[in-house]
Amino acid sequence: MANLQESALTYARNGWRVLPLHSPTAAGCSCGKGDCSKVGKHPRISGWARSASNDPDTVAAWFDTWPDANIGLCLDGLAVLDVDPRHGGFESLAALEAKHGALDKRSTQRSGSGGAHYLLDADGVTIARGFRPGLDLLTGTGCYIVVTPSLHESGGRYEWTDEPYPLSVPRDSIELPRAPQWLLGAASSSAPKRERTKRFQMPDIIPDGERNSTLTKLGGTMRRAGMSQDAITAALKQTNREKCNPPMSDADVEVIARSVARYAAGSASSTDAGLTPELAKVIKTDAHFARDAGALLYHFEGGVYKPTGARFIERRTKELCESLGKTKSWNPELAARIEAWIAVDAPELWERPPLDTINVLNGLLNVTTRELGAHDPCHLSPVQIPVTFDPAATCPSIAQFVADTFPHDSQHLAFELAAWLMTPDTSIQKAGLLIGEGANGKSVFLSLLLAFLGRDNVSALSLHRIEADKFCAARLVGKLCNIGSDLPTAALTGTSVFKGIVGGDMLTAERKFAMSFEFLPFVRLLFSANSPPRSEDSSAGFFRRWLVIPFSRLFDESDPKTVPRAELDALLSQADELSGLLNKALDALPVIRAGRFNETASTRDALAEFRATTDPLGIWLDQNTVERADGMVVKDQLRSAYSKVCQDNGRPILGDVQFTAALKRLRPRVQAAQRRVDGRNTRVFTGIGFVTNDQVPGGEGLF
Repeated sequence: MANLQESALTYARNGWRVLPLHSPTAAGCSCGKGDCSKVGKHPRISGWARSASNDPDTVAAWFDTWPDANIGLCLDGLAVLDVDPRHGGFESLAALEAKHGALDKRSTQRSGSGGAHYLLDADGVTIARGFRPGLDLLTGTGCYIVVTPSLHESGGRYEWTDEPYPLSVPRDSIELPRAPQWLLGAASSSAPKRERTKRFQMPDIIPDGERNSTLTKLGGTMRRAGMSQDAITAALKQTNREKCNPPMSDADVEVIARSVARYAAGSASSTDAGLTPELAKVIKTDAHFARDAGALLYHFEGGVYKPTGARFIERRTKELCESLGKTKSWNPELAARIEAWIAVDAPELWERPPLDTINVLNGLLNVTTRELGAHDPCHLSPVQIPVTFDPAATCPSIAQFVADTFPHDSQHLAFELAAWLMTPDTSIQKAGLLIGEGANGKSVFLSLLLAFLGRDNVSALSLHRIEADKFCAARLVGKLCNIGSDLPTAALTGTSVFKGIVGGDMLTAERKFAMSFEFLPFVRLLFSANSPPRSEDSSAGFFRRWLVIPFSRLFDESDPKTVPRAELDALLSQADELSGLLNKALDALPVIRAGRFNETASTRDALAEFRATTDPLGIWLDQNTVERADGMVVKDQLRSAYSKVCQDNGRPILGDVQFTAALKRLRPRVQAAQRRVDGRNTRVFTGIGFVTNDQVPGGEGLF
């Protein structure tokens, strides 16, 4: 089999931007769609026009994931005459050459179907699809071709036949033939047959979200009927006033009228020149977009920005092409060009949403005054909690659940946690840990918080994955909370990412097959566990970052009085209960704004138990040793005393090197040295000693 990965890397090293494509399979296409119309030719990655790359590491990662992927080559700075023999492409080209002279074919690729790609300099070339039967002229960032050694669905492979070509020549030194004037003229003067369009039917009421597309379809129908721009503008304004709910501004209607009037009256034909900016302008008249730190495009819908920008633009582009009688112009590449055009001017989402405003289902809520305002696309945040603000709402079922499951002295913490998580306030540099064995309500409470915060605002990564998986950080962008249930007891090998998130530090993130980027997280970490996780980090900085809440009550699921889990989840997540929880959280918010939780004896005891399990040496040192400048203890005696405790409690015994390293980490002022003890040179630790001599095995230990 051809070495697709090595070829893709060669293109990339030569400076050409490539992308992974689906590949033909015995069943059809690797995309899995039985009716796929572009077998082995469409991208495996979303937003390909932006994501295509000449970075060897990115390309290698793609082909490690999909070793049989076909290769796409972006046509930025390059033009291609695509000859399709199935539609008479060679005959069409021969007729043009007989009239004007031979085309310079010094850079040629034979396609897998027996057609041809003739590479040309991009100067003066614009896209012209189907300008003659079987001929397409392609160029620009939004276009690509399948290249050698990719596999065609017929079984043939693409193959370069004449140099220079991108597999052998770097992009910055390749010399391609210029497109002859006769070819440019043939492409620009083409007149395809008028396309049949669907008959337009005007609805009685045009709701928000459909106004733009409906008026564009109406305007396209009028333009094809031969109406002037002024007549279309007047008719659209009247329709807007009578049928749109609410009406658009006159300025937005005029943009639509100008857009449809750019086409010849009574004709649906036009080249693709200028189509990208025109359609982008129409789409933006009734839609708002923003980008996150990783350049992902968001669309404003339902009062909040959602990461659906590319899908929305793709759908709207198709609708507009249909309404304007330009269905032959529709293709995913056109949508990708429009997405790139819109993304350039899209504002960036706020690094962190404001702390004084919460986006709820029925508006923007000021958390201090509890006044509710209208949703606004200028609120550049991807966060909206799926709760309706009702100042009179209560949550009796949630309150009873909290009383049944939380420690008696810690029930207020249920509402403080909700208050902490509903705004992006990271001033309390802690993570939450719900701990306790058995059916005790931990997972029900986590499900309640998930319903309150909304699935779109919550990630579900384990603490171990956050530390070990380099792609996990990108999944925390724009999230209020990460809920990790059932932490394993396996030891954490690192805590640097955990500390960075809890401390509100800038993080570096990476999405698969895209460039890395930096962002400031406002996600808070919340976990549950049957028993405390072990960690190689036993520093004070690690433990002070935890709020540990014990869940000690056990519920007998076989007891007829116990509410089944599914019923309990549904009961607690009712809309009125969540509205009541919001009010309770607003009541608790001043405590959070003071930079603390109201911790209790129960939470302090639980933290101490957590530390004792995770950091047994630190606990033992606290109880049995004292730091003092003139202290000294024999090294073997200190380790022997701790080893005896480990042996008695079934814990592994630390070797000499491990023990010394752990001691220095926990007691950085303690130093290893040699001293004369009983007339002999002896290894000792200085700056530390036993609390009493009773702890010393076999003799004096505190000096």
